[in-house]
Amino acid sequence: MRIGEIANIQSGHQFREKVETDPHGTMGVIQIKDIPDRRRLTPETIDRIVFEKPHDAYRVYPGDVLFLSRGHKQFAVAIEHDLGDTIATGYFYIVRLHTTQIRPDFLAWYLNQPPMQDQFKQLAKGTHMPFVSMAEFRELDIPIPPLPVQEHIVALAALADEEQAILAQIAEKRAHLIQSTCLTAAGATPARR
Repeated sequence: MRIGEIANIQSGHQFREKVETDPHGTMGVIQIKDIPDRRRLTPETIDRIVFEKPHDAYRVYPGDVLFLSRGHKQFAVAIEHDLGDTIATGYFYIVRLHTTQIRPDFLAWYLNQPPMQDQFKQLAKGTHMPFVSMAEFRELDIPIPPLPVQEHIVALAALADEEQAILAQIAEKRAHLIQSTCLTAAGATPARR
């Protein structure tokens, strides 16, 4: 099924200049920096701004999927928690599903998979700041397996991510142990970590 058939898609707010942050601002603004691993939003890094324009069209709600339409690597992330009064910048498409046949986290997972990434590379236009047009994004086909299958896929993907994080920690600790052992053997005092 095409994304345009299962969701409303809206561009985030296009700031004309750099986002001016204000710790006392009344509105949060999601930027690319708030999704450092390209998988999960880190709400604690969302900047606050003073924003007095109408903002309902750009507001982000739990269950939305943000798709980074601009840049050299497109990705999607599901919004899992209520972020209060928060908008997304114009780099993102805000995808709001209007069916319960597909889970937001499954849609985000699927958009991040290599076959879709290959499609985005083919669709992206421009060299300095490639982008996927909304018209082409709406036409992308998305499989919709039964909800229990979607749930299992998302759970398995989360376990795989967790495994990768643990393996990275083990590799770091192993490297530190080897370095410490070698420094001790050389008669030097290893640095404490």
